[in-house]
Amino acid sequence: MITLEQVKQEIHNWTKNYLDVPSDHYNGHKPCPFAKKTLDNNEHRIEVSAEHPARWYEEFFEDKKKIYIIAYQPGMVGLSEAVEELNVRWAQDDVWGIAFEPGEDDPEDDGNDPEQWGSVTDESYPMLLIQSLSETNSLSLSLEKKGYYKKCSPDFMDYVQSRKDLQNARTRKR
Repeated sequence: MITLEQVKQEIHNWTKNYLDVPSDHYNGHKPCPFAKKTLDNNEHRIEVSAEHPARWYEEFFEDKKKIYIIAYQPGMVGLSEAVEELNVRWAQDDVWGIAFEPGEDDPEDDGNDPEQWGSVTDESYPMLLIQSLSETNSLSLSLEKKGYYKKCSPDFMDYVQSRKDLQNARTRKR
């Protein structure tokens, strides 16, 4: 069973030792050049939960934090499907979720190895990141202009495009 303190330590380690370190996979850029600042400025919320992701989407919509990081106990299944459905609905409110499930895919970047960045738990667990759709796309566009995505897979680029499409549909509805 994972604890909130373990998850907080892992997020810290992952940010410091992977997300904030330049990577060949991201064309010499950091995997997430915004993560460290968000953590340092306490613009995040980290939780361990068993609740359906919809509960967190709604709360995020009403909060001023830049990102929610929700960890679920190992063995929880169906997070990716739930997040896909919620993203279609919540995109209209400028809320976007990203699901990470253990064993879903091998990381494209070999540097994203838990043993290298400092995992503290024995088990992998699913995580949900919730953030603003428009801010995510804006930051993504700035990275795209710098060549950040050049080595990313076509599947990942399709995902980035689908996120843009949902925002464009949201903007047209206004």
